Amino acid sequence: MGKPVLINDQDCDIDLPCPVDEQYITERGPIPEGQQTSPLLATIHVVRSIGQLTRTLRSATISPATLETFELHFNTCLATFPSQFHPRTDQDLDPRSLAPVIYLQNARLLLHRHNISPFCPDIVRSSAMDYCVSTALDTANILARCMRNYPNANALPPGPAGNNDPRALFASGAGSLLCTHIWRCTLLLLFRQEFAGALACVQALASIGDVRTVNAACGRYLSFFLRRLLSRLRRSDGIDLERDEEMMAYVSGDMQGTSDGSWVWHGSETGSQLEAMSPMRSTPVSGGHPAQHERDTEWEGWEWIEKTVQELFTEQRQRAYSQRDTPMGGQSRQEVPTNSGSTLAPELATSDSDRRSSSAHSRMTIASII
Repeated sequence: MGKPVLINDQDCDIDLPCPVDEQYITERGPIPEGQQTSPLLATIHVVRSIGQLTRTLRSATISPATLETFELHFNTCLATFPSQFHPRTDQDLDPRSLAPVIYLQNARLLLHRHNISPFCPDIVRSSAMDYCVSTALDTANILARCMRNYPNANALPPGPAGNNDPRALFASGAGSLLCTHIWRCTLLLLFRQEFAGALACVQALASIGDVRTVNAACGRYLSFFLRRLLSRLRRSDGIDLERDEEMMAYVSGDMQGTSDGSWVWHGSETGSQLEAMSPMRSTPVSGGHPAQHERDTEWEGWEWIEKTVQELFTEQRQRAYSQRDTPMGGQSRQEVPTNSGSTLAPELATSDSDRRSSSAHSRMTIASII
């Protein structure tokens, strides 16, 4: 098979479906009641932006104006999704219907992750990490709503072998893009010590297990990354990982696997540049990828990863409780979600939406992208 080619809009003479028509797209044909739509139109608009996103990622950095334009477009796409796909709702979601919203989440994550490169100023890198973690938390909430045993799970069409267990349904519909997107989100959430969201992501990946080959590779890398993270956390509770260039390279994951985004070996075939930049170096970075030397060794398995992240989350929550209950105690380093529901970080909704609303003021138009 040949390499797939993206189709340019100007090469087509077929109109896109309109929202007024889309509400009548159903599997069995009858016209639905109300204004419920399918995610088809939203998916089309997301995919249309991929070509321009790919070209944008070839630049060393992405300008604020370009980021705002993409954000405006992605927010517009999200608004056209049915309500159950929105990241901060608490509605039940069929595990097999994830693909459309994951396309959007993955595109948004790749966009902002590009600026965590050391070629960007510190303030730009920090802002990029904020957006990445916000997107990862949104993904974690979506996954949590898919994985829980919600009351009407038995009303879903049966999955393989008649199994309606949400985890089995989730695994049956998981593709490579979903696995790699959740893996990227998990790295970012662990890095920022958002252990509640990271746990939801790890449980989703663990449910897929070895069904997908790429998922086993993701698990091996997560095991490696988690051990490196634990070694840092044991040294100091107040460590600033974003000033540790070795950990920044590890959290960038597959960015180091392409010539467009890789910076680990930039200007140094031996990796000495990274060694000089990292203030807390503990192990050498060898091979063409951060965890190259781990590939041929045994790893602990998903059970160990899930157990370790659960313990980190429990310790974090207990520490936050003890500090809150101490009259003269200091505030905790970060907000820890205390609810047991699927909405993992409701406290982030206001600040994040305020930050993203600035995209509406961009002087560029969506037409400059599509």
